[in-house]
Amino acid sequence: MKSKEIEAILKPMYDAMESTYDAGDLAKALSDYFHNDGVVVIKGIGAHYGKKKIIENFSKMAEEWGKVKFERKNQTFDGCDSCLYTKFDAIAHSTKKGIQKAIILQIFKKEDDAKWKLYHEEIEILK
Repeated sequence: MKSKEIEAILKPMYDAMESTYDAGDLAKALSDYFHNDGVVVIKGIGAHYGKKKIIENFSKMAEEWGKVKFERKNQTFDGCDSCLYTKFDAIAHSTKKGIQKAIILQIFKKEDDAKWKLYHEEIEILK
């Protein structure tokens, strides 16, 4: 798949997730977005496996961080028919922690319903 094709698949997903999050429903935003067997790795801190644990841990993080607005910069896309890959510099504007930066790598796979879902997310929080 070409970079523009992958971007065209992922952009509406990001928009829908962020819109649901902005409306105050973090659990739904994450539930709709993550694969049932998804994994989140936060480098140097730990990992969370499965949609339920991911939602629990991001909910705890949301309490610590407050409301957050996200920006993606320098985003690249790659992939094939069975998985999509993107990497970007992330900037989180947090009401409680100020500006936080990270490098994020994401791999998407199709789930049983044939929809693309986030299967692996790796977050490297920058100091």
